[in-house]
Amino acid sequence: MAEGHEVPAFTAIALVIGFGHSFLAMSGYESLAQVYREIESPKALNLRRAALVVFVYSVVFTGSVSFLGAALIPDEVRPRFYDNLISGIAMHLAGPVGARMAFQAFVVLVGFLILASA
Repeated sequence: MAEGHEVPAFTAIALVIGFGHSFLAMSGYESLAQVYREIESPKALNLRRAALVVFVYSVVFTGSVSFLGAALIPDEVRPRFYDNLISGIAMHLAGPVGARMAFQAFVVLVGFLILASA
């Protein structure tokens, strides 16, 4: 490596990724608010309701995935799934490998649809 050029610390990279996810969440928040306003009259109360839905979903989903990842993925293989806990959960459920692969494909499809709709 050239002198004076360092690889950024993992914390800095994690912060940049976190901010990127925050911006993506904000675009979804705006879309949800726009849809909600189209259904009902535009009031600040509707925007607060949309914000509450996004907040509750984010807290519940993030906590659930982290808990299930720690509970279902064996300790020795968990580091391979730190960047994608949902995939690790799908692959470490009980059942035949084909069913687990189908479930993982379903997870990918749902993720694609969520991002495409945002």
